[in-house]
Amino acid sequence: MKKSPQNPPELRADYVLEGQFFAWPLAVSGECEPIEPDSAQVCAIAPAADGRVIWGGTDGASAHVFAAHFKGAAGGVIDLGTVPDAFAIAAVLPIPAGHPLAAGAYSALALAWMGPGWELWRWQAPGPHDSVQEPGFGRPAPTRLAVGNDHEVIGLALFGDRPVVWTDYRVVAIDADGCQDELAKYPALTVCPPVRLGDAYWWLNEEGALVGLGLDGVKRFAKLTVSPSEHPALCAWGDALLAASGGVLYDLDPARNHCEAIGQTPLPDVQCLDGLPDGRAYGVCGHGIGHVFRVDREPARCVALGAAATAVGHHRYGFEFSQAVATVEGTIFLGEHDRGGYLWAYYPPIAASRA
Repeated sequence: MKKSPQNPPELRADYVLEGQFFAWPLAVSGECEPIEPDSAQVCAIAPAADGRVIWGGTDGASAHVFAAHFKGAAGGVIDLGTVPDAFAIAAVLPIPAGHPLAAGAYSALALAWMGPGWELWRWQAPGPHDSVQEPGFGRPAPTRLAVGNDHEVIGLALFGDRPVVWTDYRVVAIDADGCQDELAKYPALTVCPPVRLGDAYWWLNEEGALVGLGLDGVKRFAKLTVSPSEHPALCAWGDALLAASGGVLYDLDPARNHCEAIGQTPLPDVQCLDGLPDGRAYGVCGHGIGHVFRVDREPARCVALGAAATAVGHHRYGFEFSQAVATVEGTIFLGEHDRGGYLWAYYPPIAASRA
């Protein structure tokens, strides 16, 4: 493994000027009641395969599930309701059209953390056709699919017809009747949500080791270890994985069993991170106000872009973000984990600045 550069990139004393931020409140202005500020800390987001719907969940005084529509003549965030007695929506997962679990054109799974214990729910999103002239936002009733007694939950995926849940010490698959099949159990805790790369899901454990589970249920092990930290971030990055742990950035390639430290983030505490197919990744680090950075694959480097803020549509500073996810069109959505949180959209430039 190559040593990472000794010095992180210098913070920019400005707001982000590369690309464009836009912040959406958790409501359709003038049509829907917003989620109460104390319950509007966005903690989970995920885009549908076609990017038409962005699913999300919150924590705080109550745990809400929402669906955001930004295509055609529909624009805004629709609150679908709460999971009773839940402390947080730990993960949301869009269900592909035609899947046995799908309900309607757009549906998703929501993993609720009960503290301790968890519940798996299926939600359906209303599909407004023309919100310009005929707005309409229904709330189809959700369905509870399974219940577990694990202390914490970390991630959610689909393995064929079965939902799969990552808990603090095991991975369980949910059958159609709600029964649970333990796929794997690990002595070291999972400390970041699993990320799909090829035919397997990968994650980091508390020792900084990369661990995987194939879609066939076979455990995968890579002899790759990063410096362990309390809150590492991991994302798909082209045909490899990008990890940020303790401020150090790692290029991880399980297929080649290759791990290389390629740089450092401007500040050591990374809030969120996601990659684009073209070899760029964007993340947010720091506290007080989020500092945005870009990671380039060729040449491998980290660039500080400035503090997160927007005055387009809504005037907002970005302090804390829980998750970043990219759509198939290259838009990066970020969940603001703050009182009265917003759903942020970041539109990166077509070609990254080489400054």
